[in-house]
Amino acid sequence: MKKYIWITLSTLVFGISGCKKFELDDIKDPSQLLSIGNVNDTPYRTLVWQEEFDGTSYDGDPISCFDDDSNATCVKRLDWDSEGPCTESVSHLKKLNKCRWAIWDGFSFWEKSNNVAVKPSQVRVEGGSLKIKYKVRPDSEGPFNCGPSDRDPNGIDYYNDNCKVLTGGIYSRDFQNGKTQGRSFTNGRIEVRARARLEIGAWPAIWMWEGPVGTGTPYPYSSSMSPDYVGEIDILEIVAKSSGETLSDALQTYHVWYFDQDLHYQSGASVPVDARQWNVYGVERTGDELKYYINGAYIKSIKEGDLDTRNNPTMRVDDTARFMILSLGIAKDAAVAANPNLNNVEFEVDWVKSYL
Repeated sequence: MKKYIWITLSTLVFGISGCKKFELDDIKDPSQLLSIGNVNDTPYRTLVWQEEFDGTSYDGDPISCFDDDSNATCVKRLDWDSEGPCTESVSHLKKLNKCRWAIWDGFSFWEKSNNVAVKPSQVRVEGGSLKIKYKVRPDSEGPFNCGPSDRDPNGIDYYNDNCKVLTGGIYSRDFQNGKTQGRSFTNGRIEVRARARLEIGAWPAIWMWEGPVGTGTPYPYSSSMSPDYVGEIDILEIVAKSSGETLSDALQTYHVWYFDQDLHYQSGASVPVDARQWNVYGVERTGDELKYYINGAYIKSIKEGDLDTRNNPTMRVDDTARFMILSLGIAKDAAVAANPNLNNVEFEVDWVKSYL
């Protein structure tokens, strides 16, 4: 049983933000956008940070965050608890740079399905890429005990994470306690090369979030965030609607959350892509403007004061530092159904690059 800060959101982890295609700009042929603009127009051309998921440290840092080879004590916190199992030593994570990335480990709040846990067992770094898969556990591994169990007087919720459906994710959070360096990004251009094998309900995501430093938790609102609102940058979200689909709707969305007022605004675009193939998804940030790209083609710009999907001038854009999240979410219905076909899904990331 693990404990977490209770968060009053209806749609929580891994970027499940209630995006609906009809609410976003529906772009039928992204190749036509090359005549409008492309990534070659960007002022950000100098590569300053990269992650190739090949066990190489490109900035001179060690990739292991253990104290030393003989003492397998995690220097960096692995999961949402202050104490966690030191699973970074297992073979399928040896080539993950633990000085940059933290690994999720615990119950998932997805749509309160109470059927999903995020576990390091579902994350692998091999063959020069990051790979995240589901595991739908057979009933023979039950009985399962998954979901909220109790709350103490201080507002701390307790959750059991012995769940039927397992998935994974990593994030590049900076910690203030010196246990990992991590990485947060402000102005500049970020690109991620990725592909996915999909089944109905699969929800691969590449996104950025801001949060209080040092908590180890990606989600809670605090006064250390942007004044009175939080911005979520979704570089990619795909929600598969059919098995083996050749074209999927790639969502590139910016969300503005006013947690203290329980308000949410969004703007973005929906673009058809063949997610099975390698695609490069990008965002460029310049002060009060975001620009989205796919395979070098300009998709959409979102500026401070722009209209949201309901034609309200509510978009708030800033250059607050945000960390990267690479995750495999799941739609509520798919989580509840726990279809064994989800075992065929794989979200693969080849590299992440940052330019200034």
